[in-house]
Amino acid sequence: MKYDIVVYSSGSRGAWTAVQGLESLGERLKDMHLIFCGADGADTRRLNRTAGKISFCLSSENPAQSLNRAAALAQTEYILFLNGDRRPCKETFAQLEHTVRKYPQAVGFGLAVCPVESGVHYDPVELTVSHIDFDCALVKKQRFLQCGGFDCAFDVLRDVDISWRLRRFGVLKYCPGAAVAYEKAEDEKCRYIRGGYEKLLLARKFGTKGTAAKRIKEYIRMIKTPRHFPSVRKELAALLAEYFLKAPAMAAFNRKNGSLYKGIADFQPGFAPRRGQIYCGRLTENPLVSVVVRTHKRKEVLRHTLSCLYNQTYKNFEVVVVEDGQDTAGEMIKSDFSDLNIRYFSTGENVGRGRAGNIGIEMAKGEFVCFLDDDDYLYADYIAAHLYCFEKNPESDLVISSIMAAKTDTISTDPYIFSVKEYYPVIFDHITLMDMCVKCRIPMTGAMFRRHLYDECGGMREDIGGDEDWAMWLKFMAKGKRTDVYHCDIPRAMSIFQYPADEAAAKKRLEGYRIFDRQMLYDENLVFTVDEKEIQQWEEYVKADMRHLKNTGRLESFMQDLSPLGCRKLEYVPGKNTVTAGQINSYYYYLVKLYAEGL
Repeated sequence: MKYDIVVYSSGSRGAWTAVQGLESLGERLKDMHLIFCGADGADTRRLNRTAGKISFCLSSENPAQSLNRAAALAQTEYILFLNGDRRPCKETFAQLEHTVRKYPQAVGFGLAVCPVESGVHYDPVELTVSHIDFDCALVKKQRFLQCGGFDCAFDVLRDVDISWRLRRFGVLKYCPGAAVAYEKAEDEKCRYIRGGYEKLLLARKFGTKGTAAKRIKEYIRMIKTPRHFPSVRKELAALLAEYFLKAPAMAAFNRKNGSLYKGIADFQPGFAPRRGQIYCGRLTENPLVSVVVRTHKRKEVLRHTLSCLYNQTYKNFEVVVVEDGQDTAGEMIKSDFSDLNIRYFSTGENVGRGRAGNIGIEMAKGEFVCFLDDDDYLYADYIAAHLYCFEKNPESDLVISSIMAAKTDTISTDPYIFSVKEYYPVIFDHITLMDMCVKCRIPMTGAMFRRHLYDECGGMREDIGGDEDWAMWLKFMAKGKRTDVYHCDIPRAMSIFQYPADEAAAKKRLEGYRIFDRQMLYDENLVFTVDEKEIQQWEEYVKADMRHLKNTGRLESFMQDLSPLGCRKLEYVPGKNTVTAGQINSYYYYLVKLYAEGL
């Protein structure tokens, strides 16, 4: 495929970074038209002998205007926008072209950024995304010009604005395998102040009058109680005045085009659920990872879930699928996933979820193991990020990650038809042993572990109908080493965990687990050795949590919803203490009552 490349840079250093990355195209550069904005010929002289054509848009005008002029010079079907600070990696262009061929109807493609991504949620199977980052994006020229190009009123949210307008003509896709290197930290103050102001513009441009009015109220609250940046109130107030000058133009666009964007404009706080951000560098080792999948008579559901594994950026993994009962998915796996390193085993008769999970671990050949139940999904960087954490912390046996929760209505399992009512990230401030003895904060996809932990500790409980995985995580925490005994290792949603959107169904599901909670937590074999310092840290976290609930007005409802299995003070002595999961659970509720009454 052919595409022209528009490179924007604010100086010679940015242009030089882009030049170094573009040189990885090699011979293909001869067929390409490079259009530089904000850089003169001296900055790009190394490309003069290799590129097919080089043009310049040198102007002191608004960057959006300059980029629009540059895009008009493009002569191919696609335009690749590239900020000069972004340096394409060796495999970037081949991976990008592969994704474009796979999704020819898409109007735009966002590239990954390493070692720190934006953290915006995308569909792990279809790779559809709400908006893309135009510092590294490929778009169809016709659609870009048809939607009017960049709006000069926007700066930090320019990408959101044009992405919404592009989505009138088709979907946007994310390319996890096509990465550009960028390590410069964002200007948090600028993004906070300017971003708040531009949210007002977006609300007036795409939303209803009610949406715009709500945003103004939120902005005024922001002025009254801002984050602690120098001169922030003054700058926020000045931008509010500027908003009222720009609002008429936004309102005119809304009157003319508003109906076209129903279902496209997303006015959640970040315009899409935020996964969180982490640093994930390149791996130096290439160990085999086993992905264990449990399933039961849900062939089409399983098919959809397995598809997300094609998008993993780390490729040295095997898939072990265990069907609890008769073979219903074997032929489908053989015909549809023959190009995956996958093994399938059916138990023949129902053996239970715990036994099915343990069979999967026993079959695993990898040094590392993770789970993927047949209705959950892994983001494309799931395996790579967990392995990077292990590589940086070689003594660790268990790496815990955050998740994205999806409230889902399942309409049919064959064919598989479902609708997601809401996505939201579940990123915990802390995951201590006490937290885990109160509620399972590690869903099936929420951790990766070394295979030897299973041999040393055993796996899931096979004698109960629920909480089998919770029991396993607690056993792993009793004997395995964590990087940090207080916090989540990867504070970024790395997988998607589904549960019923219907509140009554979700509540009934939780109530059904109550009997297993007691069986599991009061198992006298679940014993932990902790010291006084760790216990005192638990107490500090509970105290802080109660204070936070009080300050946010949620303490009363939290206390009403409690249903403790026990409530008892924990007697401990300086030094090492041996305690059971049940004792820790009861002590948590004792502390909750103690600190709540003191507020």
